[in-house]
Amino acid sequence: MPDSTITYSLAWATKRRKPFLRGEIGARCMRRIHEACTKRGWHIYDLNFKENHIYIEVQTPANLSPHKVVAHLKRQTAKGLRKRYAQLRHLPSVWTRQYLVLPNGYAEHALLEFLIRQPTV
Repeated sequence: MPDSTITYSLAWATKRRKPFLRGEIGARCMRRIHEACTKRGWHIYDLNFKENHIYIEVQTPANLSPHKVVAHLKRQTAKGLRKRYAQLRHLPSVWTRQYLVLPNGYAEHALLEFLIRQPTV
């Protein structure tokens, strides 16, 4: 990891808030996130998920925008999950376009607000 790093608190939801992140699919998704972060040399401080959203606190190089981090993680997880699980192939996409970037310490309240306001269609 370079000398200059930044820690992002990030959250995103499943498309149409479909509750598919449970059991084997949820575990596989978490493995894909760990693999993607490890491959890039990013350090995960916290990784949680419920059946329809993911929250991650990750340390990356400071010159990497949160958009690039989220895009990479969404791409890696969606690609692997759709390839492995047929029930996800009928969805137009696995993840919503929206994501939430939070400063450290504001995660819980802001995440709840984000999920409440997340469109379901």
